[in-house]
Amino acid sequence: MFKSILAAVDSSKYGPAVVEQAIALGRRKSGKVLVLHVVDNKRLEGAYLSDLVGMLGLGPFLDVQTQLRQQLEDKGRVLLEMLLERCTQAGVPADSALSYGPVPAMIAQAAKQADLVVLGRGGEHDHLGRSLFGSTLEATVRQLNLPCMIVTEAAAPPRKLLLAYDGSPHASAALKLAASLMEEDAAELSVVWVDDGSGLAVLAEAREYLQTHGIEARFLTKSGPESEVILACAQELGAEAILMGAYSHSHLRDLFLGSTTSEVVQTSELPVFLCR
Repeated sequence: MFKSILAAVDSSKYGPAVVEQAIALGRRKSGKVLVLHVVDNKRLEGAYLSDLVGMLGLGPFLDVQTQLRQQLEDKGRVLLEMLLERCTQAGVPADSALSYGPVPAMIAQAAKQADLVVLGRGGEHDHLGRSLFGSTLEATVRQLNLPCMIVTEAAAPPRKLLLAYDGSPHASAALKLAASLMEEDAAELSVVWVDDGSGLAVLAEAREYLQTHGIEARFLTKSGPESEVILACAQELGAEAILMGAYSHSHLRDLFLGSTTSEVVQTSELPVFLCR
């Protein structure tokens, strides 16, 4: 299913895990991996850098900016070389690419020919705390029109899936992805719906779709905070991956009310497939 996989990496602890996950998926279906590293232009073009240069007396701003960009690009090339060598050792065809610009936009541009994007849950500054989670990752996912897989560590391609379904268009995309994975590799699918009073018609939609594809699944109706229910079900069922829709239509709604997607991604140690 995933013949072309984009592995977006940085120098954080998640970079190797992203590539190992892409390798595992690519090996299963004889796919090809593109390992991408983006030098974030925000690190070089903001007022912060200008103020820092002036405060430290480092010389003309443009000279320092050019030098820092060169250092970051050199660091990125070393990272890509190392990760590309890992793909070669694993016997998975791979290329690498280095780009400069806004991280979400650069990943979205590189993903135009991909079937799946693999991303790490955190970035280079993840050690500062999870309160900083989400800005780059969420912005990236919102720009993608294809499934993405968020990982914390490499794992075998999942065979026991949990689909969080609420009837939304994004959840419907996750339902279709779950069906495709079941038809190819997966062995077990559970579908959970967190009861919000909309009735069992939501689960009936999912059941009908899966039945038309000849896929058997376990259907669960639960009550409680959505993210807590999804994570608890994943643990109870021994799921190996969670599939769900990526964020709501309204960024403001997610900002003020909280996003179930972000809460699941922040907390789960399992791979999470997000669909839009």
